[in-house]
Amino acid sequence: MFLLLLNTSLFSEESIDTLNRMKKEDFKYADAQRYRLISGTPPLETNLHQSTYGWIGLGVGALFVGQHIAQSQTIWKDKAKFRIIEDGVYGLYVDKGGHFVSAYISASIIGEAMFAADMSEKDAKLYGGILGLAYISYIEVMDGFGANFGFSPSDWYFNASGAGFYLLQSYVPYLENFTPKFQYINAEAHGDKSRVPHDFWVDNYASQSFWISMNIHNMLPENLKKYWLPWLEISVGYTARNLRFAGPNDKYNDMNPDWGNRELGYYGEPRFMIGLDYNLKKLIPESKYNFVNWMVQNLDHYKLPAPAIEFDIKGNARFVLLFPFL
Repeated sequence: MFLLLLNTSLFSEESIDTLNRMKKEDFKYADAQRYRLISGTPPLETNLHQSTYGWIGLGVGALFVGQHIAQSQTIWKDKAKFRIIEDGVYGLYVDKGGHFVSAYISASIIGEAMFAADMSEKDAKLYGGILGLAYISYIEVMDGFGANFGFSPSDWYFNASGAGFYLLQSYVPYLENFTPKFQYINAEAHGDKSRVPHDFWVDNYASQSFWISMNIHNMLPENLKKYWLPWLEISVGYTARNLRFAGPNDKYNDMNPDWGNRELGYYGEPRFMIGLDYNLKKLIPESKYNFVNWMVQNLDHYKLPAPAIEFDIKGNARFVLLFPFL
């Protein structure tokens, strides 16, 4: 995608100036200003530039090929015949949140590429949702050939839900008040343990959490907005700590934890969270550089540490000053 920045000749002044474009005040995500990778707003009608789509395709393709290579050398390195397996319990369903959020973000990345290629807003989101689902489905099919994995129908359902939610936001703008986010912080950094076993950060579910962040300010009635900070949001999330598979001689089999599945040998500590969050698009002042604004906009998919209340499966709660650290 970043190859586009090196190829500014693709967008002549004539092609930019002669298009009917959205007004800046109409190009928003919920109530926050939205930005494209290049300056300006999308056209009202898709403006096809074959050479532009070629460069965009190369950039996005390079990103996804890089991920494919990385996973081929890690979680897909051991091959098997294609098989279908339901696998939620091994990660205590944290991976389902990962499939939803990763499909949403994949659709968003492709949608951003389509925006940069001068597609209209509706077309960019449509192709983002469709191609995002296609890519994440390809990942799931590859899992089906992994010796330690399999094609999981429920994984695909969550993939479809994530890409579908991205697409649905373009038809139901109110849903833009709900933003899927992820957080990856190595478990050892906050006193817990990484998942055992894991081959790559992608399957280290004990270091991941997934969230839905709610734009409270934009959902409040006008007479109450003054009582809520515009950039302060509320998020709900899910994770599982200290995930592991316990073999027949593992010491975990001699314990009697109130979490896990003794029959299958999977153990972990489910956690449900509700906490504060930051809307970076509102918190960070607008820069005179369009690329900086675009980066801030996309970094807002990452959940930064913030105050939260964490619940275990028994309903016990603890306050965490900067989840997941303190």
